[in-house]
Amino acid sequence: MPPKRVLLVGDYQHPDFRDTVAWLQAHTQLTATAAIAAAQQHLTSQPPPAAIIIAEAHPSRFAQRQVEQLHAASPVSRLVALLGTWCEGELRSGRPWSGVTRVYWHQALARFTAELTPAARGISSLWSLPRTTTPVEQLLLQAHDEGPRGPGLVAIHTPWLTLFESLSDACQLGGRATVWLCSGQTPRLQGLSALIWDAGDCRAGAEQLLADLVARYRPPQVVALLDFVRQAAYDRVRAAGATAVLGKPLLIRDLLVHLAPAV
Repeated sequence: MPPKRVLLVGDYQHPDFRDTVAWLQAHTQLTATAAIAAAQQHLTSQPPPAAIIIAEAHPSRFAQRQVEQLHAASPVSRLVALLGTWCEGELRSGRPWSGVTRVYWHQALARFTAELTPAARGISSLWSLPRTTTPVEQLLLQAHDEGPRGPGLVAIHTPWLTLFESLSDACQLGGRATVWLCSGQTPRLQGLSALIWDAGDCRAGAEQLLADLVARYRPPQVVALLDFVRQAAYDRVRAAGATAVLGKPLLIRDLLVHLAPAV
């Protein structure tokens, strides 16, 4: 299956989107441009892309009128907003675009993997829904599709029993067994398929614990969970060995996508 065509427009060179753009370049047939006018010209001269991704580092960078211009130029393409850190309060205090699927920068790798690659086989596409579908309706539809399944043993490192139990339930929905790692414990474990590390607020220096766990168990997938994902903490945990970073609260499907070996 050939890679899907994607048009990326806007602030795609912003540091928040660095890893996402690299992923898109590796897994899709990507065209990127900073200007809406150039994107419109591309849409009139090329076959319609599967998705038009509008990268916005700050709220109100683009107007609803410009979003509708892109939709008019390619009505069959899915409109997706790739949003930076400064856009996370826009739903409460700003004027977010209507009829656009919102994906924050730290959610993008899981969401794009599920929607834009062959690894998405067996995962229902939310991007095929009408533009009028509300976020609540999308969540209700996902209740019947938790994500990719597969065998394996997942170690979950957190001091909180309740968090371990909820993450364990999520992993078991995906067919995986789990083991609880508490601070100060270093049990002998072999054959781990993944490690989930609860980073909390991830203050400077906390990532050394993650680096120690990765060096000890060497799991192929390492998912770090942060209370609030900010670029500095994101970079630190990635450097410590995390293959993926998710903010809390999270969707089960996003977690299981990152635990899948195909990712």
